Amino acid sequence: MHLWKRLLITCKPLKTLLISGLFLVLFHHVHGQSPRILIIQQDKGIRDFSAYIAEILLAEGLVEHELKHLAELSPGDLGEYRVAILPAGSYTSDQLDQIESYVKSGGNLVSFLPEPSLSKRLGLEAGPVSTAEGKYVQFETARSESIGLVSESLQIHGASRSYTAPGIRPLAWFGRERPSQEVAILEGDLGQGRFVVFAYDLPWSIALTRQGNPAWADQENDAVGGLRPNDMFLKGEDHWIDSAKVMIPQADQQMHFLTGILASLTDPLMLPRVWYFPGDANAVFIMTSDHEFGTASDMEAVRKDMVALGVPLTIYLTRPFGEGGAPSAHVFVQSWEPNQISFGVHFEGGSDVLFPNQAQMKSVLERDVREFRDVYGLPVKTTRMHNLRWMGWVTQARLLAGVGVGMDFTYVNFIPVYDGYMTGSGLPMRFVNRFGKIADIYQQLTQYEDDVIISQMFYSSNWSTEEALTRFREMLKSSIARFHTAIAINFHPPFYLFPIPDSVNSNKAWTLGCIEIAKELEVPIVSGDQWYDFVRARSQVRIRGVRENSSGYEFFLDAPQPVRGMSLMIPSMKSGQTVQIDGRTVTAYPKRVRERDYLFVTEDFAGTNRVRIGAQ
Repeated sequence: MHLWKRLLITCKPLKTLLISGLFLVLFHHVHGQSPRILIIQQDKGIRDFSAYIAEILLAEGLVEHELKHLAELSPGDLGEYRVAILPAGSYTSDQLDQIESYVKSGGNLVSFLPEPSLSKRLGLEAGPVSTAEGKYVQFETARSESIGLVSESLQIHGASRSYTAPGIRPLAWFGRERPSQEVAILEGDLGQGRFVVFAYDLPWSIALTRQGNPAWADQENDAVGGLRPNDMFLKGEDHWIDSAKVMIPQADQQMHFLTGILASLTDPLMLPRVWYFPGDANAVFIMTSDHEFGTASDMEAVRKDMVALGVPLTIYLTRPFGEGGAPSAHVFVQSWEPNQISFGVHFEGGSDVLFPNQAQMKSVLERDVREFRDVYGLPVKTTRMHNLRWMGWVTQARLLAGVGVGMDFTYVNFIPVYDGYMTGSGLPMRFVNRFGKIADIYQQLTQYEDDVIISQMFYSSNWSTEEALTRFREMLKSSIARFHTAIAINFHPPFYLFPIPDSVNSNKAWTLGCIEIAKELEVPIVSGDQWYDFVRARSQVRIRGVRENSSGYEFFLDAPQPVRGMSLMIPSMKSGQTVQIDGRTVTAYPKRVRERDYLFVTEDFAGTNRVRIGAQ
């Protein structure tokens, strides 16, 4: 039996096991134990995507890193880091001197879209900036960094440059159909060190891919009344995501490639990570439901089936809470919560005012959270907006974070993407604004929603239940075998017993069919709140003090917020390894991820843990 399955069977509801926090716990390093990866922060007042680079590394499970300004570091301090990551931007001559000296002395630099003042110091000739959209990158398949990744071209967004010089080693090329002669990612040497240059701004491209085109925010582009996230993914015939690429989580693949680069610049056998999902699961299936003014009979039918199947679920309730179809607080405590069914708020912003301003939306969110807490005494951990209403590029996320919501599922595959990854990602990451400021709320794509795919509504893909289940199965299988993503669905209780409006289909057969497929494929099923609890706790884990010892290496793993069933990924030496945590030998089992060999150690982590890796 899979380890994740044993964890879910034997544990109480994850709500009681994972202590959620609203703010990221600050991590303090022990003197002399700097992490090997430094993300350089830019000066205040300048657009700075260093924090978003950290979000990318956290999503990838690379939790041994630090953010610092160059002014905080002496030349000797900078030399303690194996890799320095430099965001796109302008740097002073003194700062460039510091960076150049670091590389020449044996440091390794990763730079995104460097300006000519920097690229010249690296021995590169920089071409003019191109802001034209429609560019693609293809990884150099002969390189180790691309092992296990797609060979197809991937979309990028934002500005790009060309960089040329004798002796550079291409890691990726620009081009959609076949690699061009224009290098997209390159590696070179400078003194005793190495550098990798991205000819585009990877973090900004990932943000644009995930969150849509900010130039299309607050525009009605899908011909369906009201503003939704998908309005930022199309404008007339212009689609933000290439329809031929939607089955690939393109942003995730590029993040994986960055991870491969960082491994190549350090010692790949000494780069422990944390796994994406609970236990050793290759994917996760997230169950969510929008109450949508469901009746008591609708809700009870859903509850009985989920309890009988042992399936956790988060339902987003519409007002009035605790009345009509929304269970009372007493009934919730007695019949819902013990069965791992949690409640959140289905905010009504679009119902009160079709096109609300920020003040009106803020008032609606505050009112709904207040009324929900008055009835159930619970925080609102996760949500999906009613009618998928969305304001601005990141405004809505910021407003939701302001009332304490930790994860949002409002980005739903909708016109023009019904199947695949509209956001280019199946992994959770926090939202970011145009200046690099992080909103403390996670974005998680919802791949399938009942009325969007199995109804005859004018905006639906109009699939039969059988076709929808076939597509779900293929999506889940590709995630298990290749992409390792979270797959979320949304169904509405009013359509559970009766057909969706303008449709012959209810969602019951589809919902239960998805559950059956996930169980058949042995994918863990979690509720929206359970997924958020795990993601939040995992995001606060840090590794520090990695150092070699007589038999291998050791490090400290800090888990400020206890996290149950998290897997530590240890690159395999092939010659046999033992793993000790706080002096006790723990079970380490082999697992192959994207054609790379690891040892997995799955534990309940809390506080500071000393981990030792040794050869047998």
